[in-house]
Amino acid sequence: MSRDLTGILLGSAWQLGNLWCLARLLSSWVGRNTSRRRTLLWLVIKVPLLYGLLILVLRGEQVSLVGFSVGVIATLLICLAWYARRGIVLRLRSGSLHDQSRAESRDKAEGRVEGLVMAKPSAHGA
Repeated sequence: MSRDLTGILLGSAWQLGNLWCLARLLSSWVGRNTSRRRTLLWLVIKVPLLYGLLILVLRGEQVSLVGFSVGVIATLLICLAWYARRGIVLRLRSGSLHDQSRAESRDKAEGRVEGLVMAKPSAHGA
């Protein structure tokens, strides 16, 4: 296998692991069931272990830095697009996008800007 292809595959795998650990870390930190113990566990897994593995992989001669970077960036973009699409689909299913646009139309008709009522000019001027 070429150095570039090895780099792309390892970069993709590392980024998936990184995003997975980040999601678990944030969930344990600010999610519904917060836990200091789980947050510390995910910090220990993500920072020293994952980034230590990154240093070992990139110091080797078998992996291209450019290939690794391409794998990391491509995986990040794919995951971002997937999450964005998922969020839009979920909002469309729940009707919140339709409700939001209807509320914006009502606010505009009533002279509101982002929830604030605009002052109406007086009939006899200043």
